[in-house]
Amino acid sequence: LGVFLSGGIDSSTVTAMMTRLLPGKVHSFSIGFTDRSFDESGYAREVAAHLGTNHHEMIFETSMLTDLVPTVTQ
Repeated sequence: LGVFLSGGIDSSTVTAMMTRLLPGKVHSFSIGFTDRSFDESGYAREVAAHLGTNHHEMIFETSMLTDLVPTVTQ
């Protein structure tokens, strides 16, 4: 079972509950950005390490997101 972990209070709480209540290792997923002014992936990484999840992270460049906008808005 997996959870999107942003490192904020809501997703961190959900992740903590999952690790306590579910059997097996929880998979957590987050995204980060090469532009540090947008990147909060460090918080998610810290929470994942503290809770012992099997953490998966993908780093995006800002240009990758702007390229997706036309596709997402269709």
